[in-house]
This record gives sequence, C-alpha cells and structure tokens, in this order.
Amino acid sequence: MKRDPILRAELATFLGLTFLLSALWYGLIIAAGGLAHAPGYVNLLMWSPAVGALGTQLVFHRTLRDLGWRLPAFRWAALGVTAWLFWRVRQAVPRYASASGS
Repeated sequence: MKRDPILRAELATFLGLTFLLSALWYGLIIAAGGLAHAPGYVNLLMWSPAVGALGTQLVFHRTLRDLGWRLPAFRWAALGVTAWLFWRVRQAVPRYASASGS
C-alpha cells in the first residue's frame, strides 16, 4: 500500500499544531497552580484540536469548505433555538418563583 506524502504532511501538521497549542495551555495551567486556579485555560485547552484542524485545513487547502460546514435548513435552526428557549424558560421559572417568596 502506497502512502500519500501530502496526507502524511497534513497529519503531521495537525498533530504538531495540536501539540503546540496544548503544551501552551498546559504550561499556563501549571503556572497558575492547577486546574482549580485556571478554568479559562482548561476551556482553551479543549479547543486545541479544533484550532489545529482549522489551521491544517487553511494551510493545505486555503478554504474551510471541505470540512462540511454549512448553514442548516431554517426549520432545524428554528427547532434548535426553540428547544434552547424552552429549556432556559423551564430552568428560570422555578428559580424566579422561589426567589419571590411564593
């Protein structure tokens, strides 16, 4: 089986970017004194593979279209917003009802 050198370069780039970004955030977490003292860095650490993938895609293909991102159909976007609003109202009503003393 013949290996494609471009594929290997893309994989190496993705792993390198992900490693560098993760190392940066891990270093800042350690310098801050641990996970409890650096919740923001933990969130950034979580995004390291995504940023690595976006960077690799931009370096090799100059576009993000091949990642399959597109706007959803209106009905699915509306369903998502409606479900989110329903959930937020469902959480907020008991909280405000108990805060008013009734």
